[in-house]
Amino acid sequence: MRKTLLLACATLLLPLLSIAQTASFVRPTHQDISLATSLSAVKVTLGSYTSNDARYRLYNGSNQYNVWDEAGDAFITATSYSSGAIVPGTPSTSTTFWAIFERGNNNSTTASFRSRLGPTYPSNYHTVALPAATAIATPVTLTGTATQTGDRRIILAYDAANTLISATASDGATGAFSLIVPNGTTITTIEQRTQADALEVTESGLWSVSGPVGGALPVELVSFTSSVNNRSARLNWTTASETNNLGFVVEQQTGDAWN
Repeated sequence: MRKTLLLACATLLLPLLSIAQTASFVRPTHQDISLATSLSAVKVTLGSYTSNDARYRLYNGSNQYNVWDEAGDAFITATSYSSGAIVPGTPSTSTTFWAIFERGNNNSTTASFRSRLGPTYPSNYHTVALPAATAIATPVTLTGTATQTGDRRIILAYDAANTLISATASDGATGAFSLIVPNGTTITTIEQRTQADALEVTESGLWSVSGPVGGALPVELVSFTSSVNNRSARLNWTTASETNNLGFVVEQQTGDAWN
């Protein structure tokens, strides 16, 4: 009798375990919260939902980030879930997307993801705190234009250790973007991705001061001269402009080696 009862209990538990929803997030280490319209983004991966009809918010107590609604072509300021952002894809199996958002009235880097299921979205279904991020105190602004327009693109900044430092989104109509990164951090890679996380463009370089991404060469050279005095060489050069330039390295050749 006891064996039969234990088996029945185990059988009842299996369906409960199989429908436990899952969530993971990729969030930049830094976020600009200087303005209510300051942009950022977080990558969301959801799975094992009991329905594909789900809406979500990014909130902190009574405050929230205003999430971008691609279908409505607007940032959502409403707090009701029936007016909230739609979870794209099929969360019943798995879905990955970038949630674009404005800072809104949440003047903080603290926030949680919360979803509810339709059709009436009556009660909280899935709540998970977002990974921690640091507010950018002294900003450096990198500007550019996405290669695609129509839907907003995700613009990501990485350092030499391949750490995701900051994120923003392009304007859907013009493709223009402003990527805010913390002063003192050198960005070495900038990516452009779709909201569904498809990689479109990767650009490498060194960006540590405000200026454009891509386009003009980082240094415009006007003149370069050299002269020899005994066993010393004197080099002189003049530049018209320098953008995202950390400095100059001078090497000499000894035999076949440069040092």
